Parts: sequence; C-alpha cells; structure tokens
Amino acid sequence: MKLNSFLTRKIAFPDEQTKKEFDGLLADLTKYHRPVGRDEETQVEIMGLSLWRLRELYAWEFVEISRRSKASEAAMLATTAASRDDRDAAIREAAEQGWQIRELICRAGIRGREEEDGLPGDMTDATANVVVEAKLADGINLVLRYKNAALRDYYRALSVLLTLQRERRELEGEVADEEK
Repeated sequence: MKLNSFLTRKIAFPDEQTKKEFDGLLADLTKYHRPVGRDEETQVEIMGLSLWRLRELYAWEFVEISRRSKASEAAMLATTAASRDDRDAAIREAAEQGWQIRELICRAGIRGREEEDGLPGDMTDATANVVVEAKLADGINLVLRYKNAALRDYYRALSVLLTLQRERRELEGEVADEEK
C-alpha cells in the first residue's frame, strides 16, 4: 500500500538516495500500521516525518556535543595560557581533563588604585586585571528542544492513529453485526 503523501510530497531532499531512504521508511510504517483512509494515512506520514527529523537531530546532537567540548577546552586554555596563577593552572588542568565551562566572564579594569602622597589626582596602579566575560550560544539546547518536539509529534500521531484504527474497527464490527 502506498500513501497519498499529502504532507511529504513537497519535501526537497538533497539527493535521490535520501528520498529513497525516506520513502522506504514510509513504506515500512505503512506496511506495519496498515492505515485505511486519509486520516490514518496522515498520521503515518506525521510519524514518518517525526522519525526522519529525529534521525537528523540525533546526528546534529552528536556534532554539537563534540563542538561544545572542543570550544570549551579551547576557551579555558586560551584564557589561562599566559598566567602563572595557581587558579589558572587548575582551570587548565580541568580543561585537559574534559571539564566544560558554562559561562566565561571577561572584564578589563584596574583595582587597587591609590592616591600618591595625598595629592589629589595623582594615582598609582597597584594591580591591573583582566577578566573575560562572554555568554556563548549553546546549540545543544536548541537540538534537545527540537528533538523533544519531534518525539512528541511522533507519539501524538501514533496515539491518534491507534485511536482512529480502534474506532474504525468498532464501526466495522457494528456494521458486520447489523448485516447478520
């Protein structure tokens, strides 16, 4: 049985092989669920689209995890590279062990300025410091949000399909009883 593909016929696949893979997924779902009528076919298509999206999202998730780890390590090492401070050494060690940063702060300023011999306006710099501050966009949260939406779509479509099939079978049973 082939679906009418109302929802999926306009999808632009990158190549013919990808389209064949998607069509194979829809064929498998159709064979397993045996939809009857437009409503059931639509639910099977939604399930196919959701599973296809999930496949792509899982691949994206692994890429983001890898990128996040590499970016975190690079940022931690770069911000502590020139320092001899024990705290920075601990940060370098954490980066090398695979720890990830959640937030990086960067500020430039001077602290410990004192007036010289009580003369107003004459200041000496006791300590200059630089702190880095940056909140980086986290792609993994976006991936997880999309993945959860695809899962909800899949299970919602499966639930609706099963309800439609149960109702159809009940009606078919009533019609068969009336014909006896």
